[in-house]
Formats: sequence, structure tokens, C-alpha cells
Amino acid sequence: MDLRLRTQLQQSLNAVYPEEGCALIIGHRLNVKQWLVDWIWPCCNVWQKNDSEMFSDLDHTDEFGVVAGRRTRFAVDPREQLAAQIWARHQQMSIFGVAHSHPNGEATPSRYDLDWGLVDSIFLIQSKDGHQRAWWLDQNRDVVEILICQDVSSFQ
Repeated sequence: MDLRLRTQLQQSLNAVYPEEGCALIIGHRLNVKQWLVDWIWPCCNVWQKNDSEMFSDLDHTDEFGVVAGRRTRFAVDPREQLAAQIWARHQQMSIFGVAHSHPNGEATPSRYDLDWGLVDSIFLIQSKDGHQRAWWLDQNRDVVEILICQDVSSFQ
């Protein structure tokens, strides 16, 4: 992901602080282990308090006992997701990941991320200090950190 896209992502995630920001990662696959990020699609966080009912097996408070809300959870607006999917297909690209911020935490997956993240996809997390890390969630819900490279030439 080039510096321009990283900066765009950081700015869009920071814009909604103190809530979690979210965006879709769009691009194309170079080979089995490499993807090229061509586009960042910022999205609205539409998490609602009653969304917690869908996730009844999770603890709905943060480390300070505050009930989960947009400061600790995110949900991508499905209308934006559909629009991004249609646009990406017209560009011969695909959505292959989701980015979101942990405005009061680290750039590591939360239990919620691991339990509810989309398998076989990338999720990029931005910490409270703006550090970005990317993760691959496999079919077994095991997570592996992956590299975020500035450009494709670093692989050739």
C-alpha cells in the first residue's frame, strides 16, 4: 500500500475519533500470498447499541466497564459495502479486507475481531497512536500478521 493510501486511510479513521473508524480495502490479488491495495473506501460506522444482541456471547463492556458502542465496535454500512462491491467489480478489483481503528487501544485483533471478522480476508487495524498493522484471518479463525509494503517492487 503506497504512502498516499496509508495517509488517506489514517486520516479517514482519525476523522471519527473517539469512535472506531472503518474502511474497505480494495485492490487485486497478485498471487497466492500478495495483494495490491489500489483503493481505500472509507465507510460510516453504523454500529448501534442493539447490535450487541446479535453478539450475545461476547462481553459488551470495555476494560473500564463502559457498554460497547461505536468507541469499541464497528459495523460497516451495508449500503456502502454494496456500492463499493459494485464499483470494484467495474474496475476489475475486489474487496479483500476491512480496516478499522482501535482509538483507545493497540493495533492487535480484539476478541470481537477474531470472533466476528470475515475469514480468508485481511483486516488492518490502526492503534491509538496511528500505527497500522495487518492480519490474515484463516478458516480456523487463526490470525497471522502480514506485512504492509509500500509498493509492489519490494516483491519483485
